[in-house]
Amino acid sequence: MKTIITAAIMSISVIAASKAMAEPGYFLGGSIGSANLEYTFRSDLEDFSDDEVSTEKSFRAGAIYKNNSRAYASFGLNDFDGLEQRSIKISGDKLFPLASIVSLFAGVSAGATSFEDESLDETGIIYGFQVGALIHLSKNLSLEGGWSYDITTASYEYPDLTGGILDAGELSFERVSTAKFGANYIF
Repeated sequence: MKTIITAAIMSISVIAASKAMAEPGYFLGGSIGSANLEYTFRSDLEDFSDDEVSTEKSFRAGAIYKNNSRAYASFGLNDFDGLEQRSIKISGDKLFPLASIVSLFAGVSAGATSFEDESLDETGIIYGFQVGALIHLSKNLSLEGGWSYDITTASYEYPDLTGGILDAGELSFERVSTAKFGANYIF
């Protein structure tokens, strides 16, 4: 949880620092999408990998600079069949205008993530990249579609509580890929 609070403070600092840069346009946005979590369990007895799918909900706030780049902080929430993931990230995207109303984007992100259910609560670093497109419907409204790929360092070590009957193991939350669609309000 401390990592998430630290990442939130860093994100707010990035947005606040953007005021000192060249006349940005600020925005608030939200997205919904389909997230796929890939994880691996390793022990002396067995190793396996699997994945879970969730509907991701995310919110973001940031700044757009001269219609060619943007910086923002985002908060995402997933529920993978009872395993809840929360992420807070700072991101930067390069915008590639194709026409007056359409821009492609590509960028990177980093932050903190936590995975929690009734038996575990693990926090780690999350980092990755995103690509997509923006459609500017008006001066104040844009639609966004995209895909992100994130790597996480969060893992949980299961202790041997059986006196040697069963081996301890490690559950690693490795990757989250998300396809999403959303809207941004620019002010």
